[in-house]
Amino acid sequence: MSSSHQVEYLLKQRRIAVLLCLVLTLSAAAYTWWQLDQLQQRKLFLVPLSGEKPASSYELFDAKRSATQFMIPAILCVILLGGLAMFLIIRRDQLTFNNSNPWKALAAVLILCAVIDLVTTFRFFHQQGIHLELHPGIRLFGYAYGRTVGPVLGKSIQAIGIIFVSRLMGRAGTLLLTVVAVIYLAAGVYNSLQA
Repeated sequence: MSSSHQVEYLLKQRRIAVLLCLVLTLSAAAYTWWQLDQLQQRKLFLVPLSGEKPASSYELFDAKRSATQFMIPAILCVILLGGLAMFLIIRRDQLTFNNSNPWKALAAVLILCAVIDLVTTFRFFHQQGIHLELHPGIRLFGYAYGRTVGPVLGKSIQAIGIIFVSRLMGRAGTLLLTVVAVIYLAAGVYNSLQA
């Protein structure tokens, strides 16, 4: 394959990837709208596990209020993340990725701190209630998917996003990982004290 055909092939592949990313972004935005609309209608816990207590009357009220309050920011967040992904697809030849040993170690620490926060969030959601969660995204995931599955999905998306963004930030990415790991650890301690 000649170099001009190879460049043309790569450009075609990149256009397909951007188009696929656009379709996925719009689908995710539509799903986010639908899921928040379900919460506004007080349809909670899409994936309840056995033994999970049903939503309290205040949690039903808070789910509707939170979904209404955060619908537009949540959809904008999905679109922004999709736009970032498309930008990265278009500009990937110009990016340098942080793959240093300190970055890898801090990414592992971040994952450990996220798991600590996750475990304490489980206890907190089951003993105290979802309505007391301070982070609106995690609260909405809890209402949408249940007291156990919701935090797993929310924390996973958070941690993967932070690791991905920090990898693109070069040296500043290690600072980001450190700050977020401390925040996760502080959240875990806070949850432990509340439960």
